[in-house]
Amino acid sequence: MSQPGQLNLNPFTEGLVTSSLLLGAAFGAVFGGRLSDRIGRRKTIMHLALLFFITTLGCTFAPDATVMIFFRFLLGLAVGGVSVTVPAYLSEMSPMKSGAGWFRKMN
Repeated sequence: MSQPGQLNLNPFTEGLVTSSLLLGAAFGAVFGGRLSDRIGRRKTIMHLALLFFITTLGCTFAPDATVMIFFRFLLGLAVGGVSVTVPAYLSEMSPMKSGAGWFRKMN
């Protein structure tokens, strides 16, 4: 059933490939906020965009499941980091007169 050029995943390795992104996203969410506080939100978003690009290429051209799992974990770091950094960046850039301004006044 496997074809040449395929990853030939069994159910266990398929689960590893799938869960590696989620594990990376958890770590990215934990450490993404600290990174953005240290180097700035805009720079963090730029670095994460580059990480998205590189890891997407790595996932696309992965020759086997091990490489795919590695790049999916790194892609998860970018997903988690962006999920924390972008909302904070957008709230900082939005004008106070917008509809979300009341939320920033509460903090």
